[in-house]
Amino acid sequence: RRLAERTRPLFEQGEPLPGVLNKRIRAVVWLFAAGGRRVLASVERRGCTTLWSRPTLSGTEKGMLLGRAWLASRV
Repeated sequence: RRLAERTRPLFEQGEPLPGVLNKRIRAVVWLFAAGGRRVLASVERRGCTTLWSRPTLSGTEKGMLLGRAWLASRV
């Protein structure tokens, strides 16, 4: 739980980063962070107990994140 509480502000602090990066790498960095935030949310929903089951993203979630990253790279 303590690590999850420490991680959320780090994601928030890094949120502006993709906006200042070169367009070619922006979507990749955004996708990495967005996936991390989704996994962190999953960890928190599980009560921060990940010893017995690993939090993962569904295929649908991955597809939605990829679609958003692709759309954002077109702007």
